[in-house]
Amino acid sequence: MARHPHVPARAALAWLRPRPIEPALGALPPQDMRVLRCHGLDDELLTPLLGGHYPSDLLTSPPLRARALSPHVPRGNLVCGPSALWVHTGLRPPEILSVAGVVRPGAWRGLDSHRMSLPLEDRVVLAGVECSTLERAAVDVARTAPPTRAVEAILAAYGAGATRRGMLLALGHCRGGAAHGRPRAQRLILSVERVLSERAGRRRAAPLAAHRGSGAVAPGA
Repeated sequence: MARHPHVPARAALAWLRPRPIEPALGALPPQDMRVLRCHGLDDELLTPLLGGHYPSDLLTSPPLRARALSPHVPRGNLVCGPSALWVHTGLRPPEILSVAGVVRPGAWRGLDSHRMSLPLEDRVVLAGVECSTLERAAVDVARTAPPTRAVEAILAAYGAGATRRGMLLALGHCRGGAAHGRPRAQRLILSVERVLSERAGRRRAAPLAAHRGSGAVAPGA
């Protein structure tokens, strides 16, 4: 028969005593995940990020998303590429963190590291974390990612407020080894803007066409 260690009643009651509730401020620890696993509900409440799971309501803005990456960014590096695009837009939480710096962080594992220096115009600090700007992140993904991801990046950037001029300026800063894929990125920037402009034009024209078809006098006529 297995023996169980003797535990004083006072110690057992102290363990059961309610403790102060501590809000989750980062990735949930493994013991919490073992308790909270619930098929279907996890996808609604939690976001997988760099091997951990974060409450999704902690990742609702660029500064909050940047703060979540902070412990994973090596000193002297900035968040770039698809990771920075996620910080700015929320598109595709990164499975591997993309960083850039003058010196590659050799001691850090699980990084997509790039040896390059971005100009000040292509840098922004969010919640104390240095990232490439929305425009630079979008064009870097558009230059190097598979076609579908590249189009997604430009669409997401326009949706987050980037402009054609801003992205073309950032693309002009991609020189040397970072110049790979520039023509494709430029074509995507212009093509996506043209499609978005055509859609916006059709949306503006539809109510006017419906009004004219009703036989009513068009506004301003």
